[in-house]
Amino acid sequence: MKILISVLLIVISTKDCTQKSTILPTSNKEVSENLKITYEAFSRGYFKSITFENSKMKHSNDVNREKIDTLSINTKEWNELIEIVNSMNLKSLENLQAPTDKRLYDGAPHCTLSIATKTEAYTTPSFDEGFPPDAIKSLVDKMLSIYENHSKH
Repeated sequence: MKILISVLLIVISTKDCTQKSTILPTSNKEVSENLKITYEAFSRGYFKSITFENSKMKHSNDVNREKIDTLSINTKEWNELIEIVNSMNLKSLENLQAPTDKRLYDGAPHCTLSIATKTEAYTTPSFDEGFPPDAIKSLVDKMLSIYENHSKH
């Protein structure tokens, strides 16, 4: 009997440890309404903030955020962002290591990525612009691609 209980406890405890910590939505609409993704890059004389929330993109190059432009993005782009976020282990974002250190000697702007849900907020340590950690590269690339496509218009 003790062996059976021990095996059962081991199975249950290892299953909990291997699960990813994603948003786990009850519906796509709930995630869509409660997700906020922010990318910021900054250095001396340079600032860029891009935020995606509720199928809208807000961006500013003003460090005081007095001028913020808001644009609608299409449903496909918004759903792609949600899909990428849902595939990520959000709790690990705070422990990511930057692949390069150019920002430490003003060789590149400092960047951060923040993801907020209805109940939690996660922020990465700073990394060099153009060189995000692998775990967030697809999300950063998608965000910047949407930004570039919409800022041309």
